[in-house]
Amino acid sequence: MSEAFQQWFYHVTPYVNAHRGKTLVLCVPGEALEKLHDNTIISDIALLRSLGIRLVVVFGCDLQLELVLGAGGHDSVSAQERLIADAKVLQSYAQVVGMLYSQLNACFSMGMENSPFHGAMIEVVSGNWVTAKPYGVHEGIDYQFSGTVRKVDHVAMERHLQENRILIVPPLGYSPIGERYVLQYDDLAAQIACALQADKLIYLSSFERFLDAQGKAFREIQLPLTVKIEAKTRDMKRLFDLSKQACMAGVSRVHWVGYQRSGNLLQELFTREGSGTLISAQCFERVRTAQSEDIAAILKLIEPLEVLGVLVSRSRILLEQDIEKFSVIERDGSLIGCVALYLYLEEEMAEIACVVVEPEYQRQKKGEMLVRHIEQKAKSLSVKNLFVLTTQSSHWFQELGYTLKDVHCLPKARRETYNRARNSKILFKNIE
Repeated sequence: MSEAFQQWFYHVTPYVNAHRGKTLVLCVPGEALEKLHDNTIISDIALLRSLGIRLVVVFGCDLQLELVLGAGGHDSVSAQERLIADAKVLQSYAQVVGMLYSQLNACFSMGMENSPFHGAMIEVVSGNWVTAKPYGVHEGIDYQFSGTVRKVDHVAMERHLQENRILIVPPLGYSPIGERYVLQYDDLAAQIACALQADKLIYLSSFERFLDAQGKAFREIQLPLTVKIEAKTRDMKRLFDLSKQACMAGVSRVHWVGYQRSGNLLQELFTREGSGTLISAQCFERVRTAQSEDIAAILKLIEPLEVLGVLVSRSRILLEQDIEKFSVIERDGSLIGCVALYLYLEEEMAEIACVVVEPEYQRQKKGEMLVRHIEQKAKSLSVKNLFVLTTQSSHWFQELGYTLKDVHCLPKARRETYNRARNSKILFKNIE
């Protein structure tokens, strides 16, 4: 077994464990279902199911509907981004929905030929779980058979999820008197996720990340927002509004994942950096005081820099003795950074030490986050001056307001342990 494979496997395993038994609602647009038998999305869904994730798949059919209507010499008509569904459109819509559902069922039933799932029995099920009502007349426009979600039978859906079935939900709803209504699939997915209190709602989209009006890409957005964010396009704005509503209604996290690049869905779920945009109504990253359970993770963080000589080597025993002096950044249950604070209270001084951040997060100002956190902690302990010893990061600390000083400025106890062979730069900052 190669070392690269081992590292990859160790990296992925925590995410596999974290997702097992969780409920995920996946919203798939019709465009992503083109060339279905060659589509890696089906393989990805099967893989997620094999890992113990409870799956609900909501699909759209806008593209397919346009093709069917165009072939019949008809065009769809919309107002306020909503389809006006007359009897002809409803008939064509039901035809397309049935075709796509049949194709999806066939893909799962074939046992994923030419994949690791060949011969596996993947059970899928659909049902009349969505009660709909007519959208009605708005601004004088009768939307006819265009509807909205009235109720989701989450109890019945939950029963099937407990049996490890993949639930496939078409964008059609039924009224109590048996009428069919066209539903907006993205809204339907959000309503189902809310009803099930799903752990994740994932929108597959033509764009990989949320872009604001200036074109800035977001990896994550935490609600509630302290500043107003305007989406770059109307489609993004619609998905953003639906995502916010879902989060505020109890869905833990909403992800946007691009469907055009193979592997995006798996990368989003099983790597820290992800591939799309994550929207959450709760903090999934925090700075906290280290605990004894963090020792192994801290040793793993600092070891590469110890090997390079950037940090002084710390044994497990020493770390166990000093663990209460450390603070860490925890992200999705994993540690991505650490820092230590050593107090010299007689001189009203303290040393910042062992500032380490995983390489992929160093450009996201996580190191600065740790230093600011430790500065506040030191200030609360009546420390007036902070100092740091470094061989390679003096310029970075100077950018944070630290100034170069002489060894004689150190507290007496620290002067006695100063290693002149390392010739570390000494920087101070007054935090009164």
